[in-house]
Amino acid sequence: MDKLKLDTGYIISVHTPLVLLKPKTWLSAIIRWFTKSYWQHTACIIVLYGEIFVIEADPKIIPIKWVDFCKEKIVKISAPNFKINKKELAKILLSRSGNSYDYAGTLVHQAIYQLSGIWLGHTESFADRKLYCSEYIAWAYNKIMQIFPNYYKTTPKDLANDIRFITIYQGKAKNLLIN
Repeated sequence: MDKLKLDTGYIISVHTPLVLLKPKTWLSAIIRWFTKSYWQHTACIIVLYGEIFVIEADPKIIPIKWVDFCKEKIVKISAPNFKINKKELAKILLSRSGNSYDYAGTLVHQAIYQLSGIWLGHTESFADRKLYCSEYIAWAYNKIMQIFPNYYKTTPKDLANDIRFITIYQGKAKNLLIN
């Protein structure tokens, strides 16, 4: 496989296979079931001083090195099909570093929304205090481009299927050769 150049703003959709002896994978399976999606998690690439990091809300918002992120994950990497201000996006993503994960948004509000179509969670006035994974990425894009006005309702499926982003890779994350 040729080297794939990853860049700031690329969205990573994640599928973690269910492993009965690993309880964290159970939540992944539950999220996939509720959202009727193959994908249960979303993260974003940021390039800092020439090094590739993944920034995600899981369970805190932190940037981690690509090599530490890969493990046994199956990923879909999507590049924006429009111009973005990469430095501004990275700055916005990093501004939430250390913030807590929104478990209520994931486990309660999204579950109710996916089952009923009724949103009972937070809206813009409060939603960006704590963010869950796909909400966090949509929130950051919305800050620079206003393309996700209801970012607080966004699921991993929504971002994985968004036609404004082009799939550049799908497969095992550890198989990627990067710059």
